[in-house]
Amino acid sequence: MSAHPESSQASATVLGEPSGPTGSAAPTGPAAGAAPGAVTAPAVGAGSAAPTGAAAVAAPAVPPVPVTGASPWLNVIVLARARWPAVPADKLTPLPAFIASSFSPLVAEVAERCLRTHYGRPPADPARGERTAIVLASRRGDVGTTDAVTQALAGDRRVPPLLFFQSNINAVVGHVAARWGLAGPVVCASPVGDPLTDGLSCACLLFDDGDAAEALVIAADQAYAETPDSAAAVLVAASMQGPAPRARLHESEGEA
Repeated sequence: MSAHPESSQASATVLGEPSGPTGSAAPTGPAAGAAPGAVTAPAVGAGSAAPTGAAAVAAPAVPPVPVTGASPWLNVIVLARARWPAVPADKLTPLPAFIASSFSPLVAEVAERCLRTHYGRPPADPARGERTAIVLASRRGDVGTTDAVTQALAGDRRVPPLLFFQSNINAVVGHVAARWGLAGPVVCASPVGDPLTDGLSCACLLFDDGDAAEALVIAADQAYAETPDSAAAVLVAASMQGPAPRARLHESEGEA
């Protein structure tokens, strides 16, 4: 294994995951509790030989989405990733004190799966948790809570107090941060483009400014029209290879 871990070299689609330069899965993260930089070998495609001496890497339950073009994936090391639903019959775990909407349970569920893949049980390693940011990106936000409040007001009914608490999507981010001991910056965004790519761009800026060493990036949106609830999460660290993240992002956008 080289001194520098590999970083993913493909962009993300909406709530997607990266694929490697030849369409292979992005590098999986290190074993639970391992320090950043200890990245296991990528999954091996059909018909190719497994790397000598490398541990077998299980294929992800959901195949990566084929993607193209430059993106923030170039600037990060993927430590762990998860998505919801992982299988068609996947179920959300109820989240105490969050009601009437699937948005907060959706965010908490995909974050939990991602962090457990890397750390095992909570909390995260304290030294790393202090420098781990959380970035949540959602095109529409918590539509379920907004609808519940609107319907209560329209029907001249009492609005449950918990809805005021959870109407700010920072509430579920705080839940995740407290449960896992993540004390870095919190950023919530509502992009017009791909939420996961936007979230990774925010994470790269935090890395570039020295505000965080790792970031849990979550993209989540509730069902809309014929699109069901969906979410993806990646735990990433700044890549040690190449120029600073922000400089590379500017270059990919055609800036000097």
